[in-house]
Amino acid sequence: MEKPQVRQDYLFDVLRSEPSLSFGTGFSRYLVKFGNLSQVTFNKDWKKAQARLKEYRQTLNAEKLRESIKHEKEAVKRKILDKLDALELLSEIITNENNTTSERINAVKELAKMQGFYEPDRIETTNEPREIIFRVIEADGTEREM
Repeated sequence: MEKPQVRQDYLFDVLRSEPSLSFGTGFSRYLVKFGNLSQVTFNKDWKKAQARLKEYRQTLNAEKLRESIKHEKEAVKRKILDKLDALELLSEIITNENNTTSERINAVKELAKMQGFYEPDRIETTNEPREIIFRVIEADGTEREM
């Protein structure tokens, strides 16, 4: 008779490779592999293998999530670098005299867009009230403020 850990390891491996394995099919395979054992013994081993599989899947999903987050962070970093790479490539096209004039002009236009050369100058605006001073020029030529 095999030790319980060996039987449970077998069930765990079978469940891991065939997640949709039914209780009845598992019991049939168990009997073929380990001989004539009782269903009570199989039930105990099945429950322990199921619990181990649940823990394994939780660990696996947590690790997948960590890896996914890591890859997404790297993708964000690559996107930042991609912009710099694009600017560098456009600069190379502009300065390479072997390129046609229209290629160089298009590269300048694209570089200007990426760098924000076409954006209007920003004027600082505030909503704070200001004092408005009027200067009135009198008929005699004197000035006074209102």
